[in-house]
Amino acid sequence: MVLFTIQSGLYNLDKLTTLGTVAQQKVWNDEKSIFEYVDGDRSLNILLYGIITVAIVVFGLLLLRASVKSAYSAEQNWKKHGRAPTFEQDIKALLDERLQFSLLSLPILGVIAFILLPLIFMSSMAFTNYSVLDSKLVLFDWVGFKNFARTLSMNGSLGSTFWSVLGWTLVWALAATFSNYILGMLLALFINWKEIRLKKFWRFTFVLTVAVPHFVTLLIMRQMLPFGVRVVGGCCGTSPAYIKELTSVVREWEAERDAIEAAADKTAAGSGFYPEDYEELTKERNTRPTGICSANKAVWFTEPRCIGERINPTGKKRFKEALQNGDMDYILGQAISQVEAGAEILDVNVGLPGIDETEMMVRVIRELQAVVDVPLQIDSNKPEVLEAALRIYNGKPLVNSVNGEEKSLSSILPLVKKYGAAVVGLTLDEAGIGSKAEERFAVAEKIVSRAEAVGIRRDNLQIDCLTLTASAEQA
Repeated sequence: MVLFTIQSGLYNLDKLTTLGTVAQQKVWNDEKSIFEYVDGDRSLNILLYGIITVAIVVFGLLLLRASVKSAYSAEQNWKKHGRAPTFEQDIKALLDERLQFSLLSLPILGVIAFILLPLIFMSSMAFTNYSVLDSKLVLFDWVGFKNFARTLSMNGSLGSTFWSVLGWTLVWALAATFSNYILGMLLALFINWKEIRLKKFWRFTFVLTVAVPHFVTLLIMRQMLPFGVRVVGGCCGTSPAYIKELTSVVREWEAERDAIEAAADKTAAGSGFYPEDYEELTKERNTRPTGICSANKAVWFTEPRCIGERINPTGKKRFKEALQNGDMDYILGQAISQVEAGAEILDVNVGLPGIDETEMMVRVIRELQAVVDVPLQIDSNKPEVLEAALRIYNGKPLVNSVNGEEKSLSSILPLVKKYGAAVVGLTLDEAGIGSKAEERFAVAEKIVSRAEAVGIRRDNLQIDCLTLTASAEQA
């Protein structure tokens, strides 16, 4: 402990108040054609080692206090009896009248090292602005008690929401405890009284108190939907039956909303008032932009977006070698360089003969999501590869792609629906790429129709018309 404190502890203890000031830097390596990172201050290490150092210092102070106390006791014993306890007597005392301290010392140290210190470390992280939004992030700092002050303050929306939710939680907890325990015991005594009739009815009434929270929760969920809530669900302990009922509530509300909008459309269309404005409003309301996301960044297709396609072995000898050798540094370097150059989405294609495409796709996606925060476009025509990738992807990806062939439609679209992804539709089918616009439009209609048939909304479809160059392959 002394060696650790001297070599590393004091340095980290000094930087604990700031958690470091030197940021990590990127340096381009021409030989490897990738960015390499030059270490700066690592806030995570500073926080961890700083807390350990504080624990060592506290332990040392307690040890010093115990030593001083022991020396004082020995001095008093010398003054009183003319002699101080010997080392052998101290050992015997530890195995006799102070045996409890001897037996509990190691367990207590274990609790401190493996339970208390990790809890202090994780609690301290809550007071920092640590985030994974920025790839390769190693530097963060304290935010102190500001966030907690905002939460507890009644002035802001966050504080008012916190206190209202807390108040309702306390009221509900007290009411639920009173109704389930106090009233429950009284009701049980009442039912078992020999003069009481209709015992089955009263037992039913008792069980009904358990069903009421279920009903009330569904009612509250229903009331929240018109205010723009887009995600509802359950928590730990939620039963499948509750989720089924909640799904029914949402579906009923959606049907009511659609009926109201349809009636409004019919009324407005026949009114003759502001027809141009109304048509524009209807178009805007019924048209949703495609959106995809990673774990921490969303990209909406409201304007042209840049998709980086260098993570693809087609025509790239060096990339093929990286896939064959499992060279993740090169692959991740390609990803980082594309994001640095402005790519908003990264296409990921690892299809290469001689490798396990499914295993490689899963590995690459996991590694990519650890170093970049942009959404990914999963590029494969093999259903088993797509499903493995979709299962472990953090967010909503773009699938590249489905086409008008029956084999593709029947195997790709169900996966897109199952995992809630968006998909690119290529306007080609068994006959190839149509030479006329009408032929490609027909394929696009077929893709859209089949997608809607399995429950995929149009805003989760992007149609690629496969425009060919003017100098080649034109009819």
